[in-house]
Amino acid sequence: MHRQRLLCVSALVLLVGLQFGCRAAAPRMDRSQHEPPPSPPPQVDTYEAHKQLCADTGKAAEGIAQARDAGTTLAEVLAIIGTMVDQLAQHPQGMMKAVILQAIARKVYAHPTWTPQEAYVDSYYTCVHANPQLRPPGN
Repeated sequence: MHRQRLLCVSALVLLVGLQFGCRAAAPRMDRSQHEPPPSPPPQVDTYEAHKQLCADTGKAAEGIAQARDAGTTLAEVLAIIGTMVDQLAQHPQGMMKAVILQAIARKVYAHPTWTPQEAYVDSYYTCVHANPQLRPPGN
């Protein structure tokens, strides 16, 4: 049972890491080539990207609360996130994503009475508050 919980938490944290946008590193440019740089990618809708990021942080909090309710300790969750740090460090903003997951885990465990849904809502709205692009004008 304990092993199943750890496996579920590991899978959840890995999924969340992937949802945060982990991508393979860009290939290195050979400086001997004098080709013009490739055209920039199409503009990403900042509002939608931030909204998805906040939804992902909410999903992470919800999954961590479910693991907590199943008996997984904070130390176990942080250890699983720690094993992902090497993988995340290879991607742009990967360390920041690991730090965000650690903060979410600590906050969820600091509120043991939160349901998974309450953890989702808190994490989602914390993210929205931290991203001015998602707030309505005048707030």
